[in-house]
Amino acid sequence: MNEPPPALLALLPAGNLHPWFEHALWLLLILALSGLLGTMRAALGRALPSRVLADAATGSRRRRLESLLERADRLALSAGIYKITCDLLFVALLAGWLTTDGTFDAGHIALAVLIAAPALLLLTEALPASLARAWGDGLLRSTLPIFYVFQLPVSWLVVTLEALRAAVLRAMHIEDESSSTRRLVEGLREVAEGAESAELEESEKTLIENVLDFRGVDAAEVMTPRTEIDGIAREASLTEAAKRLTDVGHSRMPVYDDSIDNIIGTINAFAITRALVADHAPPLQDLVQPPLLVPETMLVSELLERFRSQKEKMAIVVDEYGGTAGLVTLTDVLAELVGELEEHPDGEEPVREVDPGLFEVQAGLHVSEVNEALGLHIPEEEAYETLGGFVLAELGRLPQEGESFSRDDILFSVAEASDRRVLKVRVQRSA
Repeated sequence: MNEPPPALLALLPAGNLHPWFEHALWLLLILALSGLLGTMRAALGRALPSRVLADAATGSRRRRLESLLERADRLALSAGIYKITCDLLFVALLAGWLTTDGTFDAGHIALAVLIAAPALLLLTEALPASLARAWGDGLLRSTLPIFYVFQLPVSWLVVTLEALRAAVLRAMHIEDESSSTRRLVEGLREVAEGAESAELEESEKTLIENVLDFRGVDAAEVMTPRTEIDGIAREASLTEAAKRLTDVGHSRMPVYDDSIDNIIGTINAFAITRALVADHAPPLQDLVQPPLLVPETMLVSELLERFRSQKEKMAIVVDEYGGTAGLVTLTDVLAELVGELEEHPDGEEPVREVDPGLFEVQAGLHVSEVNEALGLHIPEEEAYETLGGFVLAELGRLPQEGESFSRDDILFSVAEASDRRVLKVRVQRSA
């Protein structure tokens, strides 16, 4: 192996070390620096400010650290830029070290890559990830202010890359996930995976699981289907609309023209009440607010943001043809996250034991909930989602009250039904 390149010799400290050892020493130093930068990047990527600051000193140093943690994503990118630079330098120096005549060829480059690839993967990726999980918070507390100064020369490049990244995401119609959301999910996942069973109540675990699953749920999964929408006709009087709202127990309802497929807006009980006591009551049409229309495929997390930004509490879900698919409210979205927020009407529970072994169940209850509550094994991977849908699938038609059928030694009877859907089902185990 030949002497190191002249440019590298100029950087080496004076001494009596053999050039071969000097070259090897520089390779090890660069590899170690890349590993340290990889650890810093991984620690910043999983940093939770509340956790990092828990053992931090008070005063100006704590405030400084808190300010830097708010920019963790950009600092992680800076660490990544320095790390890639170190990796490329390591490969280049290794290739030069392996040459015998000072010239590069394909063989030298291939050998350098074969040696560098496993070394870099192990020592600058896998090992730093493990170190960040174990000691990342302490590393940030002790070195983040120093690293911030160290990364200032590449801060302009970070800003440029962030702008390019945002432009690409916009061009591909991909919504960027906020850093706060990523850290929330990271923290919850860490708690869910790392906590012992005795450390969390079942309700707390369920809430964490709901938050983690929340981002993958779309509007179609939480909406009230079209056949169950309560609406008000456009030509109705204010008195009729008020009575309709009182009868169904809702604070707001959609207003339709001719049929529920042509929803023209929404109306709330407060507006109707205020209009009724006015000296000159306006017609119902003047109180109707334009509807918020959303597609079935809109994620619930996006819908929640839409509710917040537009100060709405109800949206009409439309299908691919522009027809009404269902209705979703802010309560539906929040219930997906924290469970049902409203009590059942008149204190009625969704599953009620009428006699020993005989239960009356709301037909709108999800099949999985029925199975869990009653210890049943109704198939959950079918076209239906609710107990009412299961009954319709079994009978193949809209049943009348009193009709029944058996499955797996369980008797299912239609306790209550309207002309359009099943409302309540009685479930009884065979003696």
